[in-house]
Amino acid sequence: MSLSLTFKYIVVLPCEGSPYIWENRIFNTKTKEGKTELLNECREIVGGDVTTISDPSTVRIHPMFQNSWPIAQELLCKKGIKIYVNENGIEDCTPNMACLLGGRDYSSVSGSFITAEMVKSLPIKFRPLHGNVALVVPQVVLEKVTSPDALKYVDREEEAEE
Repeated sequence: MSLSLTFKYIVVLPCEGSPYIWENRIFNTKTKEGKTELLNECREIVGGDVTTISDPSTVRIHPMFQNSWPIAQELLCKKGIKIYVNENGIEDCTPNMACLLGGRDYSSVSGSFITAEMVKSLPIKFRPLHGNVALVVPQVVLEKVTSPDALKYVDREEEAEE
């Protein structure tokens, strides 16, 4: 299969466990139907309507999380990825303590006037995202970071039965 930006993986950043590739498959988003299928799968992963994080560079993986979480952090730093979360996650989902969203802390600002310099000097505050996170990664980007087999989903219960 040729490496293209239209072939995409969905890497799930779960509330419990380690990151994995959704359904261990690649999605072809060249057609409208393919894009719709990918979006529907993202809805299933996050458990509801989706919204995107406009700036993926504001998302960090908490350094306490190991195993394949550093791979997820590396993917978050790459261009061409999209992050989907539950639109109503703060109300409907549990906190995802591995995935933190950074933003400027405006609590110390007083008055109605704020300059760009003031904004740049504000500290960055991190808070957890809520629910499972769907990270849509082009095949070419994922394969530059790691082999897809490194994030292959393995059902431990199914393995134990065999």
